[in-house]
Amino acid sequence: MKAIVFNKKGIPDKLVLQEVEKPVPDENEVLVKIHAVSVNAADYRSMNLG
Repeated sequence: MKAIVFNKKGIPDKLVLQEVEKPVPDENEVLVKIHAVSVNAADYRSMNLG
């Protein structure tokens, strides 16, 4: 599956589209499919605090 990933060890303040393995939930967990997300200014600023 594809995911937008923020890697703290990579290039700072950069979000990258990557292919990642689909997570497998444990017995007492569920997997939720996300249809839409949003990034606000506070999210973006917190990326630079690392």
